[in-house]
Amino acid sequence: MKKLSTLFLATALVTTLHVMPALAGDHDGAEHGEKYGASDDAHKGKDYKKGKHHKGKMLKYLDENKDGVVSKSEFLGAQEKRFDKMDADGDGSVTEDEMQEAHKKFKEKMKEKREKYKAEHGSDE
Repeated sequence: MKKLSTLFLATALVTTLHVMPALAGDHDGAEHGEKYGASDDAHKGKDYKKGKHHKGKMLKYLDENKDGVVSKSEFLGAQEKRFDKMDADGDGSVTEDEMQEAHKKFKEKMKEKREKYKAEHGSDE
């Protein structure tokens, strides 16, 4: 159980570290955009390299009441939704198998998005 708790906390930390720069809108973003593909036209210009193609998207996603800020409860609510998605059997806990399956599904989803992006915009690789 301790191993699972540590794994869950590590996942939450990685998620938080990934989301917070996007919320702030001041990260480089070039590597992220290259990996996952920007869905708008900003990927073509200098704004893409500065991460501006993401500016505000995470805020809009997390800001449920649309007041322009993300409260602690809104942020934690998003994390709770992620947890609930991982909890395949709905028992209120996540096993290592459930976590691995959720990670596998996430990787597949990202692969599909990259392939769609490459098909629409061409590949620089």
